[in-house]
Formats: sequence, structure tokens, C-alpha cells
Amino acid sequence: MAEPKKDSPQHVEKSEVWTDEEFEAFIDTELTKDPLHKDYPELFKRAPKIISLWRQRYEGNAPLWKRLFNKERVLKEFIEAAPFIDAIERLVLSTELKDGEKFRIIDLACGRGYLSMFLSELLPPERVERCILVDKQWPMHNMPPKQHHINWSHIYGSFKDSSIPYNYYESWPVKLNTSKVNLKNSKEVTNMEERLFQNKGPIVLVAVHLCGTLSLRAVEIFNRNPETKFFCLKPCCLPTMVHAKRDEIFKLGEHSFPAKEVCMAGKWKKGEWHGPPRQSTSASLDLDQSGSGELKGNVTTLHSPQHVEKSEVWTDEEFEAFIDTELTKDPLHKDYPELFKRAPKIISLWRQRYEGNAPLWKRLFNKERVLKEFIEAAPFIDAIERLVLSTELKDGEKFRIIDLACGRGYLSMFLSELLPPERVERCILVDKHFKDSSIPYNYYESWPVKLNTSKVNLKNSKEVTNMEERLFQNKGPIVLVAVHLCGTLSLRAVEIFNRNPETKFFCLKPCCLPTMVHAKRDEIFKLGEHSFPAKEVCMAGKWKKGEWHGPPRTVTQKYFERWADHLYLGIDDRDATKIKKTIMVQRFGGYQNEFLLAERLPETNSVWDVLQQSPEGGEEFNDDDDVANICQPVGNSS
Repeated sequence: MAEPKKDSPQHVEKSEVWTDEEFEAFIDTELTKDPLHKDYPELFKRAPKIISLWRQRYEGNAPLWKRLFNKERVLKEFIEAAPFIDAIERLVLSTELKDGEKFRIIDLACGRGYLSMFLSELLPPERVERCILVDKQWPMHNMPPKQHHINWSHIYGSFKDSSIPYNYYESWPVKLNTSKVNLKNSKEVTNMEERLFQNKGPIVLVAVHLCGTLSLRAVEIFNRNPETKFFCLKPCCLPTMVHAKRDEIFKLGEHSFPAKEVCMAGKWKKGEWHGPPRQSTSASLDLDQSGSGELKGNVTTLHSPQHVEKSEVWTDEEFEAFIDTELTKDPLHKDYPELFKRAPKIISLWRQRYEGNAPLWKRLFNKERVLKEFIEAAPFIDAIERLVLSTELKDGEKFRIIDLACGRGYLSMFLSELLPPERVERCILVDKHFKDSSIPYNYYESWPVKLNTSKVNLKNSKEVTNMEERLFQNKGPIVLVAVHLCGTLSLRAVEIFNRNPETKFFCLKPCCLPTMVHAKRDEIFKLGEHSFPAKEVCMAGKWKKGEWHGPPRTVTQKYFERWADHLYLGIDDRDATKIKKTIMVQRFGGYQNEFLLAERLPETNSVWDVLQQSPEGGEEFNDDDDVANICQPVGNSS
């Protein structure tokens, strides 16, 4: 099919976009991408026509169609319910009904009712009385709907400019009715059974994507109601840990099992799963072969390594294997294979350190955050380790590492476990958000290289001067690290390096651009002998609730590269060697891949031999995402 030059059919009125034939061809193309179409070829062939009928039904009502039709959601609902739809259609067409009998379909926890909408268009009305859509989120009849309710205008609404009520209701071949029922409320369930399961004809009970213990309720309803001819259950998420903590026993008919066998910690948050990996949640669920409808399962009892105590979850070896698997998904592991190989052991050591202190571990360890911090700092970690191991130190000398705007200090935590204490005096974690007190001393003593905190606001010149007087007096070389520094903090980091000749090694990874306030003031940024107008690098925009509100990446990327160039030129190299490298640590829409490093002479060959190589992954750039990925730091940038 030739690609239409009009807008997407996703969320616009029918009259503005494709013909019905073009729309059906588009849906057909999308559906045939799924391998399941080979198992249900006839059903998949008819689905595009059904979705097109919905589109025709709501022609002229763009807001309703926009709310109802999201391509990914509708196709996912159809594909995941296809085995049930096929089985129900075969049942309805093949069953011999007595005079006056018709099937009734009861769709539990139905959401918007996509499954029943498909069945309404597929099944013959002379054999199916109605589909009843059961969900606790429906509004009450004869009551104004509330904001959290499911909007039912696609079922009970009327055509635009029509005075006839329920025109949509009358347009469904098999009638759709809603029923507001909370399946966790036994009284409401009993009332529902008394009302809905009295039918002159067989009942089909459908339960797709039932979360947690709702699957238990569905099995109980089937077991209690012998007039239910056919039962379809597709469980969704596992029961929550509250049932396991109460030592509950789940009972279904004559079958019972401890809740702890199937309960699991974890939840979805802003579209991301925060919980155990798939290999620890996978389950084999089926109905008992005797036909009793009892739910059985064979589930691993390992809990998530994400946010629970070590003693409740994986062995250290299993945890390390899991972290290793996650890290090797990133192409950068090919450039730093030895470092990536050692990282899982280091994170496992942290886990052992905080065993028994679940709240602390939960606060500290978020898999995505920790791995992102490691990956984006890996080039610096590698360079610092080479520097520390290769430098000839005088008697009594040790390195000191100063970690600016460190957030929680993940970078220094990695360095503490990696570097030899006999060559590194301590890591000092500098951030304005630290409390005045230091790390609790029971954990403090457990770090191989000691970690100390220093509360400093890098935008306050007096505090910075005081910090330099206190921290840059060391019997040995200093390594200054600055990762994910926001805005003008990168200027402060370069100034600190330039002012302190005892700083042997400098690592800077800038984060977001300076804000527009500096451009509006016509400021000139000055670093040593290099200066540049603020308006060349300042940019409006900010992150709000996980979304970027600002210019697209095509604009901000150019500004960011210019920003990194100016910072590089501002590093004093009269007695130092410096380099700016593009290392692809952000590959999916992000471009904060500029790494600035400098070493005061003499050079450490083992460091610069590696820095002057081109990393394997350094040339590729993913250009699929038009959204800027600037300044969403994982740790605090003070």
C-alpha cells in the first residue's frame, strides 16, 4: 500500500485521514507483523474490518475516537485475547441451543471493553444475548461520572448533533452493557452473581489481564456457578507481598497453596517496571485437568533483587550473574571488558555490606540508576585506575580523589572498591545536599578506600575557596572528578582545576546547558585565557515529571557540542595534556557523550595510550528520538 501523505490514523477524525480501505490495509499490515497471525489466520484477517467499523461508528466524534483508539493498545488487546476470541466463536457457532436460549458473555475486569467490542462485531446476535462488561471503574447509572471513572460514551453515547440517546448502544450488533462491580468486595460479587448469572442459556465467563488475587476471584466465580458453560482466564501480575507477609494460604476448591509461593514485590512506575527480572517471575499457570477450574502454578520463589533484603532473595552468585547480564546489554562493555566484568562483584559487595538494612539498600540501589551511573562513568573509572596503578609515588604519598557534585557518590563507591588503599588516601564526596555530619562510622570503616563527605555549594565562591584550602592540601597527587555537572557548575570545575596545580588528573562530563538567564544578561564566560558569550551555549528548557519541556534534540545537541568545546578550550594546558572524547554512553535519544580529561605533566602512558584510541562504539549515534535528553541527572548535581 502506498504510504498516505495525510496524518496518522492514530488520533484524528476519519474524514481527515485515510479511506476505510487504506485504514484496514494499515491495520492488516501491523497485525501481520505478529507471529500469532499464523496460528489464527482467519481471525487476524477479519480484525482490521472490525476496527474499521468502530472508526466508522465514531466518525464525526474525534475526541471520543482519540480517547478510544490507540493503535498499540488496541492491537495488543486483540493479539493477547485472540486465542479466547477464536475459542468463544467456535463454541458459540457449534453449540446446540434450545428454543429461546442465547449465550451471555460476562467480561470480568474488562477495562474499556475492547474484548467484548470485538466479540460484539464477530458473533451472531441471534445466538448471543449480550456482553456484560464488569469493572469497578465504571460510573454508576444515573449518577454523574467522576474523574477516575472509565468514560463509557463509546457504549452509551450518542452521535454528534443527535437528539436520540444511546445511539452508540443501539449500533452494536451484540448489545454491550456495563456493570460496576469491585471483584475484591465479596458482597458486590455475590450480588453480581445473583443478577448476571441468571440467564436462559449458557454463560461464557472471560477474565483477561486479571491482576494479582483477582484471578483467584475469577476461578471462585466459575467454580460457584455451574451455569457457566465456558471459562477463559489469562492472569496478569502476581499477588503482592502483603499476602506472603501475612502467611496467607490461598484456597481454590480442594486445592490450596501458600501465598509466599507466588507473591512477588515490584510495580510499574511511569511506564517502567521496578521489580524482579523475568526469569524470577515466570510461571506456568493452567487449569486442573479434572476440569474443576482450580488454578495451579509452578513458580520460582526468588524475590526481586531490586529493593529487598539480601537474605530474602538471590545468592550472591545469582545476583552477580543478573547484574552481569544487564551490563553486557550495553555496547560499551566491549570497550572496557575487564572493568565491566568486575562491576557486578563490586555491586554485590555493596549488597553484602547493607545486608539486614533493607530501608537503606532500597534507598541506595535502583538497578537502572546504579548501572547508568557506572556506564556513564566507566571511561573515567578506567582512566583513574590506570593512573593510580601506573604513577610512581614518593614515600608517604597517596592519591586523593575529589568527587564534585557527586550526588549519592556512586562513582566514588566504585573507585573505593576498585583502587588499592595503599595508593589512595581517600575519596572526598562534595555536594551541597550532604548533611553536616559524615558517613556513619560502622559503614565508614568497611570501605576499602575511605569515603568522606563535604557539604559545599559550588556556586558559592566563599565555600569553594574554603573547600580548596581544606581539601587540596594533600601529600600526594589529587584527582578531580566532575560527572553530570549541570549548567555553569562545569565552569566552576574547570576553574578549580586551573587554580590548583596539585591536581594531577581532571575528569569532566558536562550535563545540561546553562540557563537563559546568563544570555539575557549578556554575560561573557571566562576560563583562563579563553572567553565566550553566554548566548552561544545557553538554552531554555527543563525536565518536568520525567518529560523534557524545551527545544528538540536537533537544536540542543549543537549547543551542547559547542558548550563542551568551550569547556575544553578553557582547560589550562600550559603544563598539562588534555583531550575531548566522544564516547557513546547515551545511545537512545541522548547526546551527552562528551568526556573531557586532562593530566598535568608528565603524562601517564598507560592512561593516554587508551584515551587516544577510538572506542568500538564511539562512532555510532542513534537518531530515532527527536526529544532532547539533556539534564536528567541520576544523582544530585549541586
